[in-house]
Amino acid sequence: MDEPFSGLDPVNVDLMKETILEQKAAGKTIILSTHQMEIAEKLCDDVCMINRAHKVLDGRLREIRRSFSRNAVALQFQGGDHLLNDPELVANIRQNGDDVEVLLVPGASPQALLKRMVEAGVLVTKFELVEPSLHDIFIEKVREVA
Repeated sequence: MDEPFSGLDPVNVDLMKETILEQKAAGKTIILSTHQMEIAEKLCDDVCMINRAHKVLDGRLREIRRSFSRNAVALQFQGGDHLLNDPELVANIRQNGDDVEVLLVPGASPQALLKRMVEAGVLVTKFELVEPSLHDIFIEKVREVA
């Protein structure tokens, strides 16, 4: 299937996804091309990324995402902003809507950050390990090859 979601309204996108997932559950192999990386993340087990007619990456989606892990967490919390100003634990902070994405220094443990926040009395309402999106991975691979 070549760009099966192109031009579809949200209702028909959902219907197409359901149909593909039903076929997948029935053991069918489905090959599709898409520029919509979020679609590939939801539907595919294996991916092959192509840029300018050249394969830049392929393999199991789960393994690809794990190999590009950045040791980052998405947080929502109240109080304790100063705890993120520790250069031995935090390399970078980025605001993403209601979330704060914290990139930890290499080797730092996400659990160490959570423990520090809880011990300081911070109300943590979201703490999620962040895996890079296929979009981010594709951009990184294309820049690496260029």
